[in-house]
Amino acid sequence: MCLGVLRGSEREPLSRRTVLLEALTSTPHDLARLLRPVSPESSLCRLAPDAWCIAEIVAHLGYTEERMLDRLRCVVTEENPTVAPIDDPGGHDLSRPLAELLAIFVQRRAETIAFLGALEQRQWGRSLVHARTGPTRLRDQVQAIVTHDNEHLEEIVRIRTSL
Repeated sequence: MCLGVLRGSEREPLSRRTVLLEALTSTPHDLARLLRPVSPESSLCRLAPDAWCIAEIVAHLGYTEERMLDRLRCVVTEENPTVAPIDDPGGHDLSRPLAELLAIFVQRRAETIAFLGALEQRQWGRSLVHARTGPTRLRDQVQAIVTHDNEHLEEIVRIRTSL
């Protein structure tokens, strides 16, 4: 079965680029919906001493988004760059309200989507070397962002269910 979009009388197949951009675009909406019922107090609750709370997950998403955009820009401007893993040192400012942490992520994601949306299809195939996982392509890095988003959205669902 072929997924596609109807345009005129033809069915155009959805490109991987289109699917990934749609997924990136949906995350801020999905995150905002998941956070609506979360109180300021429950946003700071940890299910275990070493576990992240919801506010920390949202801060982490904003932190990593900025670094991923820097990485994507590097891939477009340099030939086959080697990139380091994005390690979040933690210690996020959890005194900020959850709405502010969300707004930071939403703004940074909008920048990422604008950047990626302006790229030509061929640029999505630009290569890079990830220091931990080896040779890859820009589109695979975008897929990694979508996977990362989904993992953290699922984590928020688990936390909310347990609270």
